[in-house]
Amino acid sequence: MTKPAIKQTVKVALGEAGRPVGTLTYSKDGGREFTTFAYDTTWLAAPDRFELSPDLPLVEGHQFRKAPSKDDSVFHFAFADTDQMVGAAA
Repeated sequence: MTKPAIKQTVKVALGEAGRPVGTLTYSKDGGREFTTFAYDTTWLAAPDRFELSPDLPLVEGHQFRKAPSKDDSVFHFAFADTDQMVGAAA
């Protein structure tokens, strides 16, 4: 029996007001495991916007990340500690 595919999406927000920044999606299907991040359009248009991480430039659309090796995180640098939470939930 094969394991079912997993796809989890969370909204990323900033501050107590919950200002929308973007959407992070984790996907795993068999041996394929990756994440994508997409900035919210209101965040990209804001004059005080900033990159969440050096590997997440301020561009529209989904930015893909796959772990370069088995010892690296599947998440972009800003979310790299998320690996521990996903591992605990799997």
